[in-house]
Amino acid sequence: MSERWTKALAVVSSVRQDEFEEVCMEAVEPGCAVVIRRDVLRVRVRDPAQEVVLLLALPCDLGQRCRVAPGRYILPPGAAPLVYEAVSRLGIGAGIVPTAVFDMELLDGALDAQRAALLRRGPTFGPTYPRFEIG
Repeated sequence: MSERWTKALAVVSSVRQDEFEEVCMEAVEPGCAVVIRRDVLRVRVRDPAQEVVLLLALPCDLGQRCRVAPGRYILPPGAAPLVYEAVSRLGIGAGIVPTAVFDMELLDGALDAQRAALLRRGPTFGPTYPRFEIG
């Protein structure tokens, strides 16, 4: 019988990333998972009319390259000073969240073990946080 690996993606606020990593190490046996963390900056513009202002305020084509949906951006963490400065200077209503994205490949059963361990860490983690994307 061959082992089956599942690809998953977890999105966690940077405030909770250390606790998430701790749960991963406790719940999953060594050799049963490959986990790679990427740091990003998620930005959500609250007023659609202000989105153009943010796009124009960011240098080069940074805003265009990092736009993932109307009013939503995933930027490299190094762009944080530019975003904070533009939002402050121009009065743009935006939510800015430093985020850790965990790319994972887990052996059969490891994802279920990880989810169960996260549920035991309530109320910080629960059935809807962190958000997992499977596939």
